[in-house]
Amino acid sequence: MEGDVFIVKDERKVQKAGLYNDGQIIQLQVLTGIFYNSTEINKVNVDAFTRGKSFAVYRKEKGIPQSFKNNVDEAMSKCPETNFHGYNCMEFVMELLEVYLPLTKSDCSKIAFGTKPKGFKVVKNFADDYNSNAMLGDLFLVQGGYLQAGVCCSEKGPKIIQLTARRIGHSFILDFVHIVNIVHLNGFSAGMRYAIYRRTQGIPDSFKKKVEKALSRMPKRRQAEYSNVLFALELLSGKLEEKERDVEDLNDILFGDTE
Repeated sequence: MEGDVFIVKDERKVQKAGLYNDGQIIQLQVLTGIFYNSTEINKVNVDAFTRGKSFAVYRKEKGIPQSFKNNVDEAMSKCPETNFHGYNCMEFVMELLEVYLPLTKSDCSKIAFGTKPKGFKVVKNFADDYNSNAMLGDLFLVQGGYLQAGVCCSEKGPKIIQLTARRIGHSFILDFVHIVNIVHLNGFSAGMRYAIYRRTQGIPDSFKKKVEKALSRMPKRRQAEYSNVLFALELLSGKLEEKERDVEDLNDILFGDTE
């Protein structure tokens, strides 16, 4: 049936995962290169996907989301806003089925380099004009050397809460502190292109209190591991998990033993 999950195993390990769609399997393939890896999203028939190997088929108990077809179309569009580079095959399947687990800190660097945030829908593409459709809690990502993140904390404007680094010190002794502030969208984007994402599960009830608490903090010495992306995601999702989940971890969480 539409949205069924196909899992192919090789020597008891997950080799690939895909979703049944319009008589084919949509899959994410990680292509290994000499200097870097890349990803490709394509559709193949069932025989080409399984290649004669043993496989299992799973069906989501509560059915597929109403937006499943749109999710597939977005994934196949190869737009920069739906870049799945950095995902593994199980994460890709979960994203299309809208099955979400807590984000991990490793997601932050991936997002900063252009990977689609897990659990978010695209509201505005980088190339689109802004049509005043931002909502409280929307995630803004501005293009640059790497993506700068902020969160809409007021729909009037709109206004964006962000984490920035400010230089302190004199002459040869320089240091930086983290500053949390609110800026108008024009000040945040600074003329650069930006995309807007909306969390599929909505924002937490405590979002406004989190914003107030973040603004009341004294400036802190900058920590390399604490980025503006991490700050934005913590406002929307709470503390991020430390450990990244691999394909086997996700398979166990979702399906248990597939043998």
